[in-house]
Amino acid sequence: MFLVLSKSSVAVSSFEIDMGRARGGTYVDTKRISASAWMTPSFKHNWATHLRHLRLRYDQETDTTTFGTDIVQIATNLKTLFIDSPFGRDTDSLISQLGNTETLPNIKDLTIARARLRESSMTGLMIRLGSSLRSLTFHRTALVDGSWKTVIAVVRSNMPHLESFTIQELRDRGREQRILLCPLRNKENSMFEFCDLSYRTKSRAGGVRYHGQQMQQALGKISASLYGYPLAPRVTSPGMTGKIGLAEEYLSSFDLREEYDV
Repeated sequence: MFLVLSKSSVAVSSFEIDMGRARGGTYVDTKRISASAWMTPSFKHNWATHLRHLRLRYDQETDTTTFGTDIVQIATNLKTLFIDSPFGRDTDSLISQLGNTETLPNIKDLTIARARLRESSMTGLMIRLGSSLRSLTFHRTALVDGSWKTVIAVVRSNMPHLESFTIQELRDRGREQRILLCPLRNKENSMFEFCDLSYRTKSRAGGVRYHGQQMQQALGKISASLYGYPLAPRVTSPGMTGKIGLAEEYLSSFDLREEYDV
């Protein structure tokens, strides 16, 4: 496909690349692709001029990090970037390299799904893209160190134009703790949308979305409400008081699994 694009004038505005070793599926083996063969002036021009939406399904390998960074970097008009690690493999090297790249497109919509990341890699990319981002989503993403409260603090400090923020099914300490937001689920916080999960017999707020003009206030409330709940708990979680399972009045208003986990 890259060779075809390098020799044609096809205008591609949206592209998805599977760079992972998908179970039973196919993937891009960058060891078999010579950058000199497809990274032609024609390809660079078309990619930079037309590409607006890029989805990378990514399985970390030392030979694909530079490949992934390059195709993002040359897409100078890219607006939407979706980085997906379908089976929870580590994408930290790609995120870290993107955060340390001198020039990146003015990406407006960033989604990171099913990834395992260091706090420093995550916050580095947040700072790098901060002034351009309008929408930020984390889905089933785990921090191997640090804290989600720190990540949210960096978002608050560096993204003045953010209009939409979504998190769902996050993990802390690698995958040892599930991040929940049950204290946020009350009538005073009607500004939020929630994704509720049935976990250990109770309905729990496992995801939240805010879209609006009060982003600073919303991020502050989200940060103050989130907590780590051990997957093998010896402590109690507030859950939603008196609610067993997914009570009718607590049905989710969104669920990213229906769209992303495919």
